[in-house]
This record gives sequence, C-alpha cells and structure tokens, in this order.
Amino acid sequence: MMKFQFRRLLLCLPLVIMLVAPVPLSAQEEVEPLEHDFGIWGDLTIKKHIVSGLSASVLGNIRTKENSSQIDQWRINPELQFKFNDYFDLSAGYIYYRSNKGIEYQGNHRWYGAVRMAVSFGPVHLHLRERFEQTIREGMEPGDYGRVYNYLRSRVGIDLKFENCPVTPYLNVENFLYVFEYKGGEMAEMRYTSGVKYKFAKIHTLDLYYRINQKFPVTELKHIMGLGYTLSF
Repeated sequence: MMKFQFRRLLLCLPLVIMLVAPVPLSAQEEVEPLEHDFGIWGDLTIKKHIVSGLSASVLGNIRTKENSSQIDQWRINPELQFKFNDYFDLSAGYIYYRSNKGIEYQGNHRWYGAVRMAVSFGPVHLHLRERFEQTIREGMEPGDYGRVYNYLRSRVGIDLKFENCPVTPYLNVENFLYVFEYKGGEMAEMRYTSGVKYKFAKIHTLDLYYRINQKFPVTELKHIMGLGYTLSF
C-alpha cells in the first residue's frame, strides 16, 4: 500500500512544482529593494468530528523571526466549524497568542467568525473566505488607542485535486483590512502563499508551504517556510 502511494506521489510531483513555484518568485522580484527576513512557522492541529457537519479543533502554532534566530510568536487556537457541504461552511474561534516585543512578550486575545464559499470545475476548486476578527492587547488600559483593533480578512484561493493523486497543490492570497475606529479603512497586511497538502491513512495531513508576508506601510517582507500537521478523526 505504501509503495502504491509513493508511486502516485511521484506522478504528481512535476505538476506540483509547476504550480507552486511561480507566485512567490514573481512577488519577490517586484519588491527586491526592501529589507527581508526569514521565518519558520509550525502548526499542529487536532480535529474531532462531533456530529454530521460539526467539528471542533485545537491548533498550536509557533513562529520565528530575525532569520529564525528568535521566537516571534506562539499561539493556541480552539475552533468550532459547521460544514453544510463541500461549498459552504461557517466557523468561529478564539486565539490566545504572545508576541515578541524585544524586551518581553505581550499577550493578546482574539475572537473571530468566518464564512467560506467554494465552487468546483473538475479538479479546480476556487474558494473565498471572509473572516472578521477582534484583538485585545494586554498591558494597555481600557480606552487606550490601539488596545482593541479589528480586521476584515479576505482570502481567495485555488486548490487542484486530482483523482488518484494524494497531493493537493494550492495557491492563495489574503488581505488584512483594518475596520472601525483604529486605522479604519487602512490596509494592514498581505499574504501570498503556495503549498502542497499530502493526505495519508485518511486521518493524517501534512501541509508544506512557502509564504510572503507583506505589512504596511511596507518596510520589510518576511519570507516564511511553513510545515503543518493535522490529525482528523
């Protein structure tokens, strides 16, 4: 069985390379004069299917910065998701994370709700996810400007799912827009991601990706190599 899976993986590799490579490289060429940083992100997710359509998950995440010489963030993220079908689902969750501010780590609380819509044309799967989130920073007094801020995060992407191929290549672009009082209407961040997911033994999924993270006003680009693992049962 493993030998058969390995052969299928080899057959998919040329397609994966062609699809994953172009977007990050073109984005990098356009912004070469900027300062660059390299980071590594790691995710571990455990997902439990409760009843038909409803699932609960917990994600742990760690991120590095300064060319991966320092820990930038660590976070924990429980979430509930209701999947109506393959083309529409809703989710809501909470994130607690701590960010490296140089001298110390700052705690943050984040709540969010999201809706995802998708459409398929053969092996091509197009999807749009809209997510509203609110973040509250620790260490600041109520009423302080910037203690509470809100994002509208819009992500569009394409996945390619081929029959008898265990690998799913994907591309997506995500925009972070400030809404309401704090910097309302200003663009906060852009993400450009390309990667591949490999599902095996029905309950295990590996996710390998390359991401360019662009914050505004633009002074630096972060290049990120990420690896995720999901156990779903």
